[in-house]
This record gives sequence, structure tokens and C-alpha cells, in this order.
Amino acid sequence: MLTSVARYAVARGVPGLVNFVALALFTRLLDEYEYGRYTLIVAGSALAYALLLQWLSQGILRLAAPYAGGRGMFLATVARLFLPILLVAAVAMAVGTGITAGWHRGWLIAAGVGLLCAQSWHDLNLGLATADQLPQRYGGLSAIRALASLTLGALAASAGWGGTGVVAGVAVGGVLSGAWAYWLAWRPFRGAAVDPALKTELFRYGIPLAGAFVLAYVISAADRFLLAALISPSAAGVYAPAYDLVLQAMAALMMVVNLGAYPLAVAAMESGQTEVRLRQFRQHATLLLAVAVPAAAGIALLAPSVSGILGPRFSPSARELLPLLAVAQLFAGIKGYYFDLSFQLGRSTRLQFLTVAVAALVNIVLNLLLIPRMGIRGAAYATVAAYLAGLLLSWRLGRKVLALPIPYGAVARIGFATIGMCLVLVPFRKGEGPLFLAGQVGVGIAVYLLLLVLVARGELRRLTAQ
Repeated sequence: MLTSVARYAVARGVPGLVNFVALALFTRLLDEYEYGRYTLIVAGSALAYALLLQWLSQGILRLAAPYAGGRGMFLATVARLFLPILLVAAVAMAVGTGITAGWHRGWLIAAGVGLLCAQSWHDLNLGLATADQLPQRYGGLSAIRALASLTLGALAASAGWGGTGVVAGVAVGGVLSGAWAYWLAWRPFRGAAVDPALKTELFRYGIPLAGAFVLAYVISAADRFLLAALISPSAAGVYAPAYDLVLQAMAALMMVVNLGAYPLAVAAMESGQTEVRLRQFRQHATLLLAVAVPAAAGIALLAPSVSGILGPRFSPSARELLPLLAVAQLFAGIKGYYFDLSFQLGRSTRLQFLTVAVAALVNIVLNLLLIPRMGIRGAAYATVAAYLAGLLLSWRLGRKVLALPIPYGAVARIGFATIGMCLVLVPFRKGEGPLFLAGQVGVGIAVYLLLLVLVARGELRRLTAQ
């Protein structure tokens, strides 16, 4: 399994670095208000995608393997579902942007709709590349989009087009990657027949996930909308970069594990062998925790240095928020990339909806209570509590569908290596500057890996063998 994950780590490496550069650059080219407008449009686009289209990408991940023998039919059926739903989503995005931002902002509405269409097609093709276990294609699509979005967004912001220009640049980046994806994956199968049975199966599997994805997005983005409503768009603009910084760092690491491990988990389920399935799940959990736990601890401990990635308008608040947001993303990743497998692989996605609904309710209630009293810090506390509630409920309910093992021994060894890493870094935690941060990260990784090799040699050998 480690080999498969390593391929996706390489595929995600360049886009991940480019996204960090984009975050650093955009927080220097935009002020708090313009960044707030940019992030609210991105959030609205992502909400429309989560509501109407993300379930289809998830259905591709789960069902592409059983239909591998009929690729043309599979893609034709997916396209027949995707295109009309995308049209509905685009209209909803235009109406929502017009109502909230004003119908006179035509360029903003057009940029938001373009972003939604490009991002939806891009994510659909990333799901297809993952299901087909093609990390090179995944990495190529991601790199094209990231590089084009960075270049065009920075040019637009430098030209004085503000948040609207950055949104437009990111949308064009998605169009370029989408054109390449069409040429590679879809063009050879033009005119293939649609399978009504597959369409029904995609609906049956994916539609319950739509509600879960929307509520999951509510947890991650409601704080921005509520900060804008209860305080100002500038408050959302100050909060969002810190959140995005942690999300890009930790979600990228955990997603790499999931990209490599999820197809293997599907194969283990299809094998019908209990021992094969349990072994794969234990390795999945071990590798996920091995990257997520030290990443969260490192971000929290080195917040003074990490916050310096952002522009000077945003780094002081990020220094305060990063420890809380790192814990929140750790909880979110363990839930979403491990315990939710019970519902997805067990094809009981309605229960996954329930876990996210409870977490979303906790998030909204606490945001309404804490933001007026504590501002952006209150939003961070609400996020931590919501993700913890969702994690606990997912673990509890998932056991009734498909019990996932918890590798307690591996957890203890990962915890030991992480504590050792933190003890070494504590004397240097207040240093600032990019070179100091690079040194801190390098030392932390080296110490962590050394301790992990000393205490978890057996787990590492088994992971490498898969």
C-alpha cells in the first residue's frame, strides 16, 4: 500500500506546493475585504457542487471497478447524469450570487458560475483517475489547474481586478485541465450507449451522500458566511486564509493516503475475504494516523512560523487560530478518510448523512453563540467541537454497518514518535521566517521518522510490502 500512496504523494506534490504559493501570494495582493469576497464566492461554488454533483464523483470511486469491462457505457452514463445536473447547479450559482452580491455585479456572477463548472468537471475527472489508479493523470490534471490558477489569478489581482479577478483566474485554470481530461479519457468513447441500470445504481449509492456532502461543507464553510453576516466580510477574509492554510497542509497529506488506499479497500471488500479486508483497514488507519497526527502537532506547535506564510494582514490572526484549526482538521480527516468507510464500503450512506447532520447542527449553533462573544476564535472553537462530534458518532454508528479495526498498538507508537518530535522542536518554536520554518520542518520530520523506525519497524515493513 505504501507504494500506491507514494505515487499519489508525488502526484500531489507539485500542485500542493503551488497552492501554498497561491495562498501566500493572494494574501499579499488582496486586502481583507477583497479576500473575503473571493473566499465567499469560492465557498458558494463549493456549496453548489457539494449539493448537486459531489455524490457523482463519489459514485465513480465506488462503482468504476465493478464496471471496468464496459468503460464506454460507464462514461456515457456518468456524462448523461453530469451535464443536466451541472446546468441546474450553474443556474443556482448565478441566482445565489445575484441575490447576495447584487445583480449588477455581472462579472462576479459569471466568474462564480465559471468556477463552479470548471471545478465540477475537474473533480469528476480526478475521481475517475483515482478509481482507475492513475496517479500520473491525477497529478497532471492537478498541476495544470494549480499552475494556471496561480498565474492567471495573480495577474488579475495585480491588474487591480480584486477578488473577482482571482476567481476568474482559478476558473480558467480549471477549464484548461478539464480540456485535457476530456481529450484523454472521454473523447475515445463518444457515442457510447447509456446503461439505465448503472444510472439507477449511481443514484441509489450517491444521492444519500449528497446531503452528507452539503452538511460536511456547512461545517467547513458556515463559519465564513456567519462571520460575514454577524461581523463583516473582512472578518471572513481574515479567518479564511488560516483555515485554508491548515486545510491545504493536512488535507493534502490525508488525501494522498486516501487516494492510494481507497481503491485497495474497495478491492479488499470485493474479495469477500475477512482477513484480507481487516488487514487492509488496519494498514489504512495506521498510515493515515502516521501522517496526520505529526502534521497536526507540528502546525499547532510551530504556529508562529507557519503563520508567516500568509501576508502581514493575515498572519497575526492565523498565529492564534492555527492550533485550534489543526486539531479540527485532524478530527475531520480521521472521520472522513477512515471511519466513514464503514458507510461507503458497506453501502449504507444514509447513516453517514446522520453523522454529518449532527456535526453541522453543533457547528451552526456554536457559531451563533460564540462568534458574537469571541469573534473569529469562536468560529474556530465551533469547528473543533463539530468535527469531534461527527468523529465520535461516525465511529459509533459505523460499527453497526462495517466494523473497522483500530490499531491501538500503532496509535501508541505514532503518539510516542510525535511527542518526541515536539520535545525536540519546543526550544525553537518561536523562531520566524521562511528559512527558520524550513529548518524546523526538516528537523521535525527527521526526528519523527527516526523514532518511528525505532518503535514501529514491523508496521513499516508490512506497509512497504503491500
